[in-house]
Amino acid sequence: MCVTTQPNNAPQVLASARTDLSLSDITTLRIGGPISTYVETHSEDELVQVVEYADANSIDILVVGGGSNIVAADEGFDGIVVRDMRSGVNIDQVDSCGGGSVTVPAGHNWDDFVVQSIAEGWIGIESLIGIPGSVGAAPVQNIGAYGAEVLRGAIRSVNPGQHEACHALNMTPATRFRRIILPQALLAAIPPGTNLLIELLKNTSLVSLITLSDLAFRARQLDQATLMTLEIFGLALVIYFVLAQLINACMRLLYRRLARGQTRGGLA
Repeated sequence: MCVTTQPNNAPQVLASARTDLSLSDITTLRIGGPISTYVETHSEDELVQVVEYADANSIDILVVGGGSNIVAADEGFDGIVVRDMRSGVNIDQVDSCGGGSVTVPAGHNWDDFVVQSIAEGWIGIESLIGIPGSVGAAPVQNIGAYGAEVLRGAIRSVNPGQHEACHALNMTPATRFRRIILPQALLAAIPPGTNLLIELLKNTSLVSLITLSDLAFRARQLDQATLMTLEIFGLALVIYFVLAQLINACMRLLYRRLARGQTRGGLA
């Protein structure tokens, strides 16, 4: 094991940082080149200190959990790779209806959390067993990654001639993006973005037994108390449907608003 020497202003946790690891050692796909600095944090304070140190010194930083869903380059990472090693489930509240409110650190293994929830009788996330990764990444990575790709793809879909015209008009990068590129990109991003928002709305039911008492959680509570399953979940379905239609209607209005400029030639 090779331990690196850090500057005097570096946080204490970096004293145990390693320089002999590669991304292939910490990712589930077992690919990736060498890591400049690798450190494991065991508390929130240590994690914050490392991030603040990297920001203050303009050092690239990569925070990893279980190492899944990471396709690393062979060139490696010339910066600090931080792995959150915190674990443990803090039970804030448990009721008799098969639910509860718990606090789980981001570094806790997701599958271990699901297994414990099944053992404790916390219903709702048992279907998510077997997903690799950590609690901090699993609930947000799929939605967040897809949303980022939607926006990135929309920006890249803008005709290159638009960029060239902006350069010819001597527009600043900020003005070019705000006045020309972004309005056109939003038109391309709204349709898939609408689907993403509706999917996010449906996925809110997953948080019912993690930290929040959402609609699905309250519906399960009422079902346990009254045994009126059809009526209660039927009403919940109607509420979700109405919310989804509201999202759809708002996004349609936004699309029409932006498309008016395109019709007049402002976005052509």
